[in-house]
Amino acid sequence: MARIYRSLLYQRIHIAAHRKKDADIATRQFFLIVDHTTEFLWNVTLPKLRAQKPKKQCSPGQQAVRTAGKITLPDYVQRVLSLGPKFAAEPRKTAPELLSMARCIGRAAPDSEGVRCVSECVDVLCRRKLGANQQPVRQVQQFLRDSSLSVLPADKEGGFVVLTEGPFPPAPPNDSGETWMT
Repeated sequence: MARIYRSLLYQRIHIAAHRKKDADIATRQFFLIVDHTTEFLWNVTLPKLRAQKPKKQCSPGQQAVRTAGKITLPDYVQRVLSLGPKFAAEPRKTAPELLSMARCIGRAAPDSEGVRCVSECVDVLCRRKLGANQQPVRQVQQFLRDSSLSVLPADKEGGFVVLTEGPFPPAPPNDSGETWMT
């Protein structure tokens, strides 16, 4: 159908080419028809393409953790690794570090406000409760070390793959019967 329109409009444009104004009008009409036809075809095709797209297996914010071989991971290890490589726990500052930070803030403040800033910072530090880390990162690290497991990035979406440490299994032979050098 589009080919018929194209050939007819092409002929019309070339016939009307001896008059510049008619050729411009015919060209605009041609592009308008092409635009409408393209939009129609896109609106028909898009729902079909969306229906074919596979659904993501992970919930938002969770990354897939893949294992190689017969490795089973406890739930807490699976949960921490599913947070992905961009997850980070903020390192805790010790009390002396926090006090030195309060003094640096006091020095940066104007002279009349410096003493008050330091005393307010110390008051906040005294009232501050130390929160426990929400994720058992150290336990996961210890489990992986004890089980001789390694964690590597699996894909560009941020998942991990858990492998056993040591030599890789032998590569399967390719079509010509040769094996890869390891």
